[in-house]
Amino acid sequence: MYDDNGNPQTVAIGKDPYAIKYFNDLGLMDEAYRPAQEFGVSNSRVTNWGARFQAQLRLALAKDLTGSLGFNISKGSSIKRDLIDRNSLEMKRTFNNFTKKVEEGDEVTRGEVLIPLGGRIKEARLESMNYLLRGQLQYDKTFDDVHRVTALLGSEIRATKLKGVKVDKIGYDSQSDTFDNLLNYKDLDNGITGTFAENGGIAKMSFDDSFSEIEDRFFSLYGNMSYNYDGKYIVHGSIRVDQSNLFGTDPKYRYKPFWSAGLKWRVAEEDFFNKGVVSRLDLQCSYGLNGNISNSSGHFDLAEYNRQEKANNALGLEITSPKINDLRWEKIQTFNIGLQTGLFKDRVGLNFDYYIKKTTDVLAVTEIDPTLGYPSITKNDATLLNQGFELSLNTVNVKTDNFSWSTFLGLNFNESLVENAFLNKNDHVTKIVGTQLNMSGYEPYSIFLFKYLGVNDKGNGMIDKAGKQFVVDNNVQPELLTYDDVVCAGTTIPKFIGRLTNNLSYKNFDLSFMFIYQGGHILLKDSFYGGWIYYATKTLNKDVAKAWKKPGDEKKEGVLPRVGASGYWELIQNSTKNVIEGDYLRLRDVVLSYTLPQSFISKNKYIKDCRIDLKGRNLFLWTKNKEGIDPEAHGIGQRYYPVVKSVSLGVNLIF
Repeated sequence: MYDDNGNPQTVAIGKDPYAIKYFNDLGLMDEAYRPAQEFGVSNSRVTNWGARFQAQLRLALAKDLTGSLGFNISKGSSIKRDLIDRNSLEMKRTFNNFTKKVEEGDEVTRGEVLIPLGGRIKEARLESMNYLLRGQLQYDKTFDDVHRVTALLGSEIRATKLKGVKVDKIGYDSQSDTFDNLLNYKDLDNGITGTFAENGGIAKMSFDDSFSEIEDRFFSLYGNMSYNYDGKYIVHGSIRVDQSNLFGTDPKYRYKPFWSAGLKWRVAEEDFFNKGVVSRLDLQCSYGLNGNISNSSGHFDLAEYNRQEKANNALGLEITSPKINDLRWEKIQTFNIGLQTGLFKDRVGLNFDYYIKKTTDVLAVTEIDPTLGYPSITKNDATLLNQGFELSLNTVNVKTDNFSWSTFLGLNFNESLVENAFLNKNDHVTKIVGTQLNMSGYEPYSIFLFKYLGVNDKGNGMIDKAGKQFVVDNNVQPELLTYDDVVCAGTTIPKFIGRLTNNLSYKNFDLSFMFIYQGGHILLKDSFYGGWIYYATKTLNKDVAKAWKKPGDEKKEGVLPRVGASGYWELIQNSTKNVIEGDYLRLRDVVLSYTLPQSFISKNKYIKDCRIDLKGRNLFLWTKNKEGIDPEAHGIGQRYYPVVKSVSLGVNLIF
């Protein structure tokens, strides 16, 4: 933060030092980034408030029949207030961008600042109201000691309402709590030319001033029934019908019931079963249909106020989502078969479930008649297939009067396939490479890339096109590439998710630790791709050290394109060169606790219990990729803030 003389250190970020000095010499604001000076100049505050009232009435209507009526209402509000001080680096950059650039021959001087020299305030207020009214009838009766029937029939009405206001102003003075009310925000949003802004001297600034109100209403009827014979055979089923203002206007898509049915056989309760090592064994299967509904589209046009450039920036309504008359549920058909077993008097418990889920009428972007005025529309059009298993294992490894040790292992595997989805191939292939896509015949959120072929003897990167080398140099023609030139590198969604937890206890000490695992997916690493380096001082990826420098380097393992190989370095960035495996194992939590003995606690009449906790989080990480990149801190070709390792000490007192 500071040098040996106590002066704030400068970190190279944003403009290069030569550009910053040039601005300083012209009398513009200093854009050098000094972290020590950024503390306290901006702040964010969130205030939440909420209240809930609920009541329930239960009545015994008959010997085996009960009724209940419940009501729940909740109200809440939140205020998020962001203040960006005029002395922050963000505002200094903004002031410079909106400073007029005066050019007289070869001489450049600074003109007036076109925005007020104050801070910026962003405030978002949200109010919510929810209510729920539910009535139920419950029946539970046993006949002849072996037949048990339970049933439930109910209905509920619920609604949610959200009202929001967003304010975004500049020229803010925190002392007087005022801002410049005469500023023409429309001009800032459209852009002002002739300034010191980097993008061709056109300074733009967008503001988020808006009002919103959303209300959704739901009405439901539901019921379920179960029959149990002698504790051995169980048959169960359920049905539910939902209505909402979110559905389309076509009557055939309303009042569609969801249902499920299942069987369970408790094998260990049979007379012929000899309980020895296996103390419990249940077999079960089920099939059902349920669904989801989205509130991002509706059976009405969604529009927002916007200024239209073709109408002299007149304020009008722009339809952002056209109406969908046949909007309906996303239907999920699920088949499940599984077993539950206990061994050694349930000291070992094993559960296994295999499932197949097929989701139809998934909301997705699809093509539409262009004469309607839209290139595409979101509607119920896609199909998705999921299948996998869920495995859990519980063990009591040791149990004595003073010491116990138990373990839990959970492992989930899911494989997905998009069976039907639309992809707009009117966009050039370079617009979709390196992004997550849902394409028919592939896994959801797959990444499609150009196939990397290495570096040639001139230091230029190469990708595959129709089985031939496509050289990415400064004369490359990206428009020659097509959708046939990309390959699927894999999905960014983990196929495997696991968790291992151990709990140990010895007298007053407790120790628990949990490992988590994810695998079967890919990431795109950040690297150097052969672009230009325009400034003498610039933050670069360390992989630039692997760049080609002289003939013969192309034969070295891991060599990268030379510096300045091509201005179209994105073609190399979005290639299979940067694919790494996303598998990782992390020690998520470790907790060591000590509970003070009651013989000691009893001496203090005010304290009933005292526990001391030493907690560690994210203390160990293993990654399958050789670069050691943390998948939890990495996106598609970019890194985020690292996952923080932490150790904390706490005391829990009960009075």
